[in-house]
Amino acid sequence: FAAALCSYLRCGDWQKALQFFAMSSSSKVKSSAIVSSAAISACGQGAQWEKALWIFVSMAQSQAEYDTMTFNAAMSACDGGGEWENALQLFSSMAIAQVKSDMFSFNAAIASCADASQWAKALRLFSTMAQTHVQFNATSCNAAISACEK
Repeated sequence: FAAALCSYLRCGDWQKALQFFAMSSSSKVKSSAIVSSAAISACGQGAQWEKALWIFVSMAQSQAEYDTMTFNAAMSACDGGGEWENALQLFSSMAIAQVKSDMFSFNAAIASCADASQWAKALRLFSTMAQTHVQFNATSCNAAISACEK
């Protein structure tokens, strides 16, 4: 299932990816974090942040385990929908769920803050990134700089 979903995503066909996910969910196939992450990413590509969060929340009901990739996909979907507060809530929830945040987690959270002109929050996240020894890249720096420009 994950391979098929990812192939739809690579082609940019987020609607077919979601249809395929819905079929797999209704066929009693146990959803994995990889399949759910792919579906959440499809929602992000289609600017469907509400559906992305619905899939994220429904993972608990299907007993799929959350992982870093799942959180990152959900944060990116929220960022794409201008839902910076939801993205930050997801970022904060990672520690509660005992899921390790990585560079992509921080980048999604910082970018969400930058897009919403929340420069102080973006810089706090960037600082936390350095303090926790999470490696940063050009995307991290650009998002932090962008937040200060707004």
